Amino acid sequence: MTTAVDPGFDSLELPFDDYLCKPVRKDTQTETVAQQCLASEHDQTVRLLFRKLSKLALLEAEYSTRRLEQSPEYLRLKRETAASRTKAAAVISEFNSLESAFNSIDRSTAWDRQRAEL
Repeated sequence: MTTAVDPGFDSLELPFDDYLCKPVRKDTQTETVAQQCLASEHDQTVRLLFRKLSKLALLEAEYSTRRLEQSPEYLRLKRETAASRTKAAAVISEFNSLESAFNSIDRSTAWDRQRAEL
């Protein structure tokens, strides 16, 4: 999903494989599509894990650690993601490189990048 809407905890219920906030750099969009194509080659266990990882990355970019630690939804997602990671690693041997490629995608917004430079 590519949107101009900043995410919130309600985004946890949305059915998306990845979430990018506009404006999105072309290379980020290309990397995201390539990663999703690669993930689609694997079974549902791997695809579900990457959906969860995307939602975690989304929330972690948007909220402070303190706010996240107070959120039952976030804490539940963290537990579910850990369990999904274990299952996915058991399913495919190249899981670590696949997860590393997924995590290397810059999902920050232009605003996040400008704020980080200050």
